[in-house]
Amino acid sequence: MSESDSNSIVFFFSYAHADMHPDLLGKVLGHLKEEVRSICGSSRKIVCFRDVENINPGEQWDTTIFRALCNSAVFVFVATPAYFDSDVCGKEWFIFTKRFPERSTTECTEVPESSRILPIVWEEPEHFSDRWPSKKHYGLPNAPDDYARHGLRSMRQKVNSGASDEDYRNVIRSLANAIKKAARSRPHLSPSSLDPKYANFDNVPSAFDLGHRINAASLQESAHTVVSHEVRSSAVSTDSFAKSPQATVSDKSGPTVVRFYYVVGTDEEIRTCNRRQELAAYGPDRERDWKPLNPDLLPATVLAQNAASSEKLTYDPVWFENVADVDKFLVHLDSSERKNIVAVLLVDIWSLHVSLLESIMKAYDTESYLNCIVIAPWNPNDGETELHGDGLREKWRDVFRRQDPKRARIVEVINRKQFVNKIKSGLCHVRKRMYERGPVCRIVKASRYRRVPTIGNT
Repeated sequence: MSESDSNSIVFFFSYAHADMHPDLLGKVLGHLKEEVRSICGSSRKIVCFRDVENINPGEQWDTTIFRALCNSAVFVFVATPAYFDSDVCGKEWFIFTKRFPERSTTECTEVPESSRILPIVWEEPEHFSDRWPSKKHYGLPNAPDDYARHGLRSMRQKVNSGASDEDYRNVIRSLANAIKKAARSRPHLSPSSLDPKYANFDNVPSAFDLGHRINAASLQESAHTVVSHEVRSSAVSTDSFAKSPQATVSDKSGPTVVRFYYVVGTDEEIRTCNRRQELAAYGPDRERDWKPLNPDLLPATVLAQNAASSEKLTYDPVWFENVADVDKFLVHLDSSERKNIVAVLLVDIWSLHVSLLESIMKAYDTESYLNCIVIAPWNPNDGETELHGDGLREKWRDVFRRQDPKRARIVEVINRKQFVNKIKSGLCHVRKRMYERGPVCRIVKASRYRRVPTIGNT
């Protein structure tokens, strides 16, 4: 995007890349842009700025984003746990709100009264409500109740499955009208008040690290959202596998960081295995749709975040699409081990029947990682799991033949508190082992997976 192109943007689209799915959020953004264009006219050169669409090859990405934030009338963000964990999203928020000269730095996470910062509620608000900078902006005029309760993602999934799109279209129209109203509000924001040093994102603090904090230790079981001041990493952490600037993880390392690997199939993969009939605990998005405590609808990702937060650890999820074969998975674990990062593999035991996941776990079983633990939640309230319990346990023993049972464990959990506590127990076990034994192996360059004993860090 050239300098001349950045002087008239209706809205800046701020989102965590981990939430972008072409058939879900991608379609929502496309429909929203069409609606805004139709009601605002074509006088503006750019209706919406989105990084992957408006940054040209060779351009400095942070400088281009800075210019776009300086020249956008409205800031639209996708409210999810991943969003509030993203360092880059927090920096975008900071820069936009700095255009309000009456607001101090410590106040920048408050949504301005002019409502120029507009949310798209993507998931159930309970998943991130404690991270929300201003709760009075939950609602959307003329939007159906389903939007406020479950979020737009659920509505889009229903439309993709063949349901009526009337309510979904009403939400899109309401969002577009809110954007139009905000874009025309007075006074107009001026980009001139922004310090040019913010064109380099290394100089920009995250708005989510300023002022709005809740002590994670005070959370009740019902407040199942991550709120620790330590949780500052981007929603995607894949080292060399990061796909975009906004998907870049924090450079923190060491046992204060915990990486969660979600070994779970999609609903279609589970269906294809012909092993399980009830698929309510799964969905097309393998990580964020997995609900191991079904019928409790809280995803495993949120519970894992809660566990990391309560231990004051930095939560760093690893999305399967970035490690989707044996080599990539083990190379990523090698990286975690070198950096002394705690690695937790949350495994859905039914998904071990998915051939790719089974092969990855069997390859993992041949390794011996000091920093890793495998946890498989077992829900005794799930009738099918209990009915096929013997076969599932036999499958587990077949896959994890070499692993110490303390390092590859099936844990019985019937509620959120139990699940979080089991994860916390596993984290304590791994960190204790790491502290006691220290780095005791290195990777031989001639062979990726062969390890030899060493002394200390040599």
